[in-house]
Amino acid sequence: MGEEKKVLNVDEIMEKLAEPFAVEDIEWRMNRTYKKDANTYGGWVVAYVSSRAIMNRLDNVLGIDGWEDEYKPIHNGFSCGIRVWFSETKSRIKWDAADPTKYEATKGGFSSALKRAAVKWGVGRYLYEIPEQHVDIYKDRNKGFHYHKEKESGFVGYWNNPKLPEKYQAKSFTKQPMLNPNLNGSYGNQQDNSINNQSNGDNSDRNGILNWIEEAEEMIGIQGNENFITRIFSRANPQRTPVLQRSDIISDATIKELKEYVSALKPVKDVQKIASAYDCTRKEIIEFAQIVKSEMTVNGLPSLFFNLSKDDVSEIQNIAKQHAQNKHNQTA
Repeated sequence: MGEEKKVLNVDEIMEKLAEPFAVEDIEWRMNRTYKKDANTYGGWVVAYVSSRAIMNRLDNVLGIDGWEDEYKPIHNGFSCGIRVWFSETKSRIKWDAADPTKYEATKGGFSSALKRAAVKWGVGRYLYEIPEQHVDIYKDRNKGFHYHKEKESGFVGYWNNPKLPEKYQAKSFTKQPMLNPNLNGSYGNQQDNSINNQSNGDNSDRNGILNWIEEAEEMIGIQGNENFITRIFSRANPQRTPVLQRSDIISDATIKELKEYVSALKPVKDVQKIASAYDCTRKEIIEFAQIVKSEMTVNGLPSLFFNLSKDDVSEIQNIAKQHAQNKHNQTA
């Protein structure tokens, strides 16, 4: 028999909810900047945690059935209530509200309201005590991890997370598990996980792969460009006689050959998914790809075929995420 989970009293629940987050869960947002010299800016960043980290904290302390969140639209904003169940019959709810954000107004407003309501329960309340931390913003991409662009001067730079002061570091909590909703699988010789799980002969499996390919071609913007599609497919399958028409791929390609084509499509498709997730224009996402792939000229998404590693895609995602956060800070 497994060990029975200890039932916490109210004081113990509040104590655990208020625990500092693991250093790995702390994220930093640029708050203000100043120019140091032609190649360097200085900045002051503030600490925060994402709504996912907060929900994971509530799950870890209370269990997935020990709390619930409620939302109500109010004049020019949203209110969120977090209800905590202390027993099957006893619960309490605490509310707070937030304005809609200029970036993803509804989603951002819900997220902000959740964070504020969580603070009422002590979750992340200590973050307000952490003073701004100074960082250097370098022009050289190799010197920093986070992307930053000055709105007025157009200066593009990169900065690293500061060290969290020791007094605010967690002593008992480990990193909150968080899922990436945008990217799955890996690159190189590996395909999309959902496709890898399919067998090599069933027609329904083949149809599923073909549907994925059609969606990817449309998302990337190469649908209907038969010459380009056949060249990509042939390069992904160098051992095969080059195909001349897309219909040859549909009718004659083996499952293995289709999966090789998927491997070529997936990194570029994921870059477009990143653009959609962080509300980037096509021009912006190409600019971010050019920053990462500085050794080549990026004219558009198609030029990224066979040129992206998993780390490249992750770095593009980080730049897009930071860019979205910058837009939110400037318009909020």
